[in-house]
Amino acid sequence: VWVCWVCWVCLVFVWTGLVALPTYELYWSCSKIFATNFGLVMSRNRFEILLQMLHFSDNATADTTNRLYKLGTVMDDIMSNSNYCMQPLDKLCIDESLVKFMGRLSFKQYIKNKRDRFGIKEFKLCIPPCYTIALKVYAGKEAVVGDSVGTNIIMTLGDPYFDYGRTLYVDNWYSSVELAEKLKLRKTHLVGTIRSNRKSNPKEVIKKKLKKGEVDSMRSDTNVLILKWKDKRDLYMISTKHNSEMVEERVRGKIVKKPKVVIDYNIGKTSIDLSDQMISYSNPLRRSMKWYKKVALDGLL
Repeated sequence: VWVCWVCWVCLVFVWTGLVALPTYELYWSCSKIFATNFGLVMSRNRFEILLQMLHFSDNATADTTNRLYKLGTVMDDIMSNSNYCMQPLDKLCIDESLVKFMGRLSFKQYIKNKRDRFGIKEFKLCIPPCYTIALKVYAGKEAVVGDSVGTNIIMTLGDPYFDYGRTLYVDNWYSSVELAEKLKLRKTHLVGTIRSNRKSNPKEVIKKKLKKGEVDSMRSDTNVLILKWKDKRDLYMISTKHNSEMVEERVRGKIVKKPKVVIDYNIGKTSIDLSDQMISYSNPLRRSMKWYKKVALDGLL
């Protein structure tokens, strides 16, 4: 019986995202302006009691040294059950997303280029067109000996999907020559932007002065390509499946030449951007909710 009521609470949550009102109380309002059929599903008092009692782990037996103990196994359960019918093709994309949260939390993050900026960071593995097949909540302390945080995240999230000749698209926070060599051993290509100050970058390419439209590149003995292209600014790319080929592309009615690796990267990264865009249209999360309820509902959607 309780499982059924929890399902109804989740249904009501999804409904509040589709029919946006300022507060939860207004969904049970008798006013014609805010009239909904929420009262036919359950009363407001029952909804508030069930919402208050909604937990994902037993506090009495939980490992409180784990910062995410409040989530229990709900995130793993959501991912495992929602992926039964989904199998990646040739493209994978990993990037971070942010669940807005303004309260006090030891692992709350600030990301200046995100719309909400403050919240709980999640690492998402997406496939085209916008489906999330793996998700990891960041609670700090992800670094391991010999690997950066970005490398550890990629090897953890992507592990079930490596060894099949797929291509992984990442931005410059994750990418490095060492990561590309690790993925080659797992029969997986790496394509992404890369920071100019990464160790193992060829200095001949990084320091070379280029005019607008020019390109320079160098390939390592392990077949890792580092490419520098001058557009409005210097752009650095890494790839294990491209060369320095230039192709034409129509941009705002004009034909411009770009490296093929740049075009493929722009296409490969669209899945996670579209995923964030789709969830923003009907987001039911409210300011007064506990952080673990926000994260669980975000994963469910």
